[in-house]
Amino acid sequence: MTEILPDPAHAAPPEPPVVAPPPRTLVGMIFSAERRVRGYLEDALSSEDVTPTEWATMFFIWRHGPISSAELARRAFVTPQAAGQLVGELERRGIATRYPDPNHGRKRLTVLTPEGRALALRCQRRVEEVEDHFTAALSSRERGFFESLFAVCVDHVSTHEPEPTALER
Repeated sequence: MTEILPDPAHAAPPEPPVVAPPPRTLVGMIFSAERRVRGYLEDALSSEDVTPTEWATMFFIWRHGPISSAELARRAFVTPQAAGQLVGELERRGIATRYPDPNHGRKRLTVLTPEGRALALRCQRRVEEVEDHFTAALSSRERGFFESLFAVCVDHVSTHEPEPTALER
């Protein structure tokens, strides 16, 4: 009897090798956490009619003000145009105000108005609720340790450029 061989053009593709999934990465966990936390922030801040980006802008102005739009852009990692638009929107809503820098003719400094500071304080309480939810699985000691270590990492990447990878050399 003659054996009939399958037509190679119609053969089933070979089974892919079984490969274990890669381990979790720190960057992957940070990315996942950022997405979830951003969603929580959007929900928490919506009652104040503030977006996470607006809150971050108010926070930088509150913490570092009086501040120029250029300095705000550098600290908040946004373009100068985006910083100018954000400040303009906060100013239009009465949350921030700009005034000429007495030490620099063309520069304008931004500060929060009294209404803006009150709003920032209410938003800060909402943000703290999100932080409490995010760190609920940690003891207070662990949370303090986590915050300290995370701050060191954030400070480091904010002040040090990464080394070129082997592919970039």
